[in-house]
Parts: sequence; C-alpha cells; structure tokens
Amino acid sequence: MINIYYIPIGAETYVPITVENIEANYVRYGNFKINNPNLKKLFDLIRDTESEVGTFDGEIVRVKIIFPDEKILYIDNNGGVKSHPSEKIGNVRKNLKKIRSILETIL
Repeated sequence: MINIYYIPIGAETYVPITVENIEANYVRYGNFKINNPNLKKLFDLIRDTESEVGTFDGEIVRVKIIFPDEKILYIDNNGGVKSHPSEKIGNVRKNLKKIRSILETIL
C-alpha cells in the first residue's frame, strides 16, 4: 500500500510544515493499492520532471508519499522534491498544478 499525507499545495501555514511533522499536521490522507490508475498518473507526472534541477525547502512540505518498500518522497510548496533515503532532490514545478489536481481528486 502507498500512504499519502497532504496539505494543499499553495496553502500558507502559520507553522512550518516539515518532513518531521507533516504526519501530525496533514489536511488529507489516503491509503492506496500500488496499481491505482490515479497514482500511475501522479507518478508519471513526477517522473516526467525528476531530472529537473531544483531545491527543496524543508519548512514548506506539502506532500509525503510512503511506498511499500519504505522509500519516501516529499514535495514542497514550490515543487521541490526530496526522496528518502537517497536524498535526491529534483523539481516538479512545471507539473505542480496537475499534481495538485490529482491529489485533490483522490484524497
């Protein structure tokens, strides 16, 4: 199963939302089978931009995706992406509106 914790992309918060506290502050949560067609669309959009160079702001985290193998993907409010444990950083800014739309449809 894939777990997604979500705070609406574009939302401003009074307290920083970090990789450490997003699970305590999320607005929406979903638990999905890995073969969910909406997740395929979501991951295709993320993969489409994974080679983009970017920065990740750890105080404006909006998405946390936990995979069955315990890998984790974070997306910040500006489209910065960080994976764990590899710590690879990328940018999904060009697909951020589409990613937001999918997340708000499925969650």
